[in-house]
Amino acid sequence: MIAILPLFLRFLPYLILVGALFGLYEYEQHRCNVACENQKELADSVSKEYAEYKAKEAQIVAGLASAWDQKRQEAEKSASEKETAIAQSFSVLQDRTRVAGADDHSYADGTVRLYDDARASAESAGTAGKSPEAAPAPSSSTKEYIVALYEWAAVCKARVDEWASFYQSLRPK
Repeated sequence: MIAILPLFLRFLPYLILVGALFGLYEYEQHRCNVACENQKELADSVSKEYAEYKAKEAQIVAGLASAWDQKRQEAEKSASEKETAIAQSFSVLQDRTRVAGADDHSYADGTVRLYDDARASAESAGTAGKSPEAAPAPSSSTKEYIVALYEWAAVCKARVDEWASFYQSLRPK
């Protein structure tokens, strides 16, 4: 045993060095593993948050699309009701002009047809691909023409008011 002691003392610095290197290796492995696990946990939490964010975003988009569609349908229904009411109120006026009799002045059929075509073109303006409907039988009454012109103006004003109301309703409150 005494013979082994000098041999042991001779290799002791090497054994200490190997032990220290092994200790450093284990320390570094542990530190790297902990850092790696921390990064994996961070990546997992970020991917989970991202998935939650995407789900919330999809819900918001679906809600906005639903709200947009609902408001559009309400606006279309309201506009249709207003146009029906305008048409009914002006049909009474048209009947009154027919009962009232002829004007003091009358126009040639060509002039009245031109006015009716212009009015029909104006009514169909803005509807892509739709040509003006055939003009009604020309009337030579200035009164009827003026009532029809006012009716068209009322419909246009109602449409513009509906558009403004619709877009105002989309603004956040």
